Amino acid sequence: MATSITLKCRSKSAIHSIKDLNTHSTLFELKGFILSLTGLEYNELSLKSGYPPTCITNSDETLLTDCGIRNGDLIIVEELKGGSSFSPKKRPAATCISSLQTSIKKPTMNQGNLSVKRKIVPANNSCLFTSIGFCLHRKIDQADARIMRRIVAEEVLSDPEKFTEALLGRPPQEYAAWIMKPESWGGGIELSILCKQYSMEIDVIDIKNTRIEKFGEEHSNRILLLYDGIHYDALFEEDSPKPRTIFPSANDDILARALALAEKENANRQFTDTKNFKLKCLNCSRGLNGALDAKEHAELTGHVNFGET
Repeated sequence: MATSITLKCRSKSAIHSIKDLNTHSTLFELKGFILSLTGLEYNELSLKSGYPPTCITNSDETLLTDCGIRNGDLIIVEELKGGSSFSPKKRPAATCISSLQTSIKKPTMNQGNLSVKRKIVPANNSCLFTSIGFCLHRKIDQADARIMRRIVAEEVLSDPEKFTEALLGRPPQEYAAWIMKPESWGGGIELSILCKQYSMEIDVIDIKNTRIEKFGEEHSNRILLLYDGIHYDALFEEDSPKPRTIFPSANDDILARALALAEKENANRQFTDTKNFKLKCLNCSRGLNGALDAKEHAELTGHVNFGET
């Protein structure tokens, strides 16, 4: 069980108290809070701790406890002149989402198509990242989620003019720290960034609405995800010896077959109505109504384990 950590942060202008951390928090999360408090840029930040104070040089995904940081410690913030040797890489602005309705031509039986199947990935709050990783590497690797979370966080911090508070729903520094937490769910913002990172069109087939949301249509290859309202899974074409997960973007037949699978799942009610579904918090047993209620409960209590009733 995570134990809370409170730190003092001293910059050249003030001393701040940071309370929203715990023993599962990473160095990147701490940096996010410090950026928000000080107004510094990511590549201007240098942190020291201990006595005598020494630079914290661990990688951003390192747990605070593994950096030697303990409850009550003082973190000294220094501004690097001209920025550090690391600067989040600039990428082109993420593309907009387009919606493709069910007007796609249905596949015919004589096309000799292989079946499109659903690769179920763990429901551990990182299903979006794990599904993308499976499509890219044809295997499930929990490390993919940590890597993709960091890519998203760096992109958000590197382009504050695009990733504004209005778009993110919170300040960019806070959003970057939030998405690094393993309990945070990815969605449209993450998809729009990752399609650029991997030069891949990412198509999300929505079971409830039987439609396709397309991200990064300018790319020549695509991967497919199936979304049931709260969970993402990967789609693949069964082929030997390994499943096929990457398809030419010009081939709409794979979309038609994926959409046919979504329609079958819809008919079997294999989706969650996020506005009206009933949940129970598995931490405190409180009853909740819909995704918004669950989100507000998680923000107030820190509870992130929910079950559908």
